[in-house]
Amino acid sequence: MHDARQRIEQAFAGIRPDRTPIYDLICNDAVIEHFAGRQLDAGDDEAVVIAALSHLLDGTRDMTTPKAPGTTWRDKAGNLIEAQRWTSWVKQPAHPGEDEWAEFIKKDIARLESEPEPTPAGIEAERARQRQWSAHFHGTVYIHTTPSVSINEAMFGYHCGLDHFTYLRHDHPELVRRWIEAIEQSELRRIRRVAHADLSPLGSSTRTSPSRTR
Repeated sequence: MHDARQRIEQAFAGIRPDRTPIYDLICNDAVIEHFAGRQLDAGDDEAVVIAALSHLLDGTRDMTTPKAPGTTWRDKAGNLIEAQRWTSWVKQPAHPGEDEWAEFIKKDIARLESEPEPTPAGIEAERARQRQWSAHFHGTVYIHTTPSVSINEAMFGYHCGLDHFTYLRHDHPELVRRWIEAIEQSELRRIRRVAHADLSPLGSSTRTSPSRTR
């Protein structure tokens, strides 16, 4: 969208922009097709969604496209996920009980704790990828860094769920504490790799408005 970055920078710097910046995630066929001027027909749906967001929003993140009914995949915890259009759910849990989750968590802690720190080459490659991806949006700001709170990641990123997580926290407090810390450190490593202040309007929003310097 035209002037989107300037509008967001002004808002975060305490300067009144021409209007409030519009941020959203759009998962609606009618809205997307209206603003894109094209149909979502399972052809190049990604281009259709990008066209709509570029006309509609100042900022967005985590862009998604509709999935065919019955589309399935395994998440990082091994759960079988099924999707229909814009909605997805756990069709088959990989760990039906707390004991199975506890065994998985032990292995996941080891995996997370063995993750390497981001390298300069990896950071620059991510910067280049972000520049290339953002160029598709014709001014609309795509926010690449959206870290998750560790507990939310455990419950929803891994699809552990509130029920399993509550019991695990009660029965295996030290194990869950280590898992949460390992997830947090993994998220921090991801931030160090993908957060680039020069590409994000939030990174340049520390400027003070003239009225506040008096």
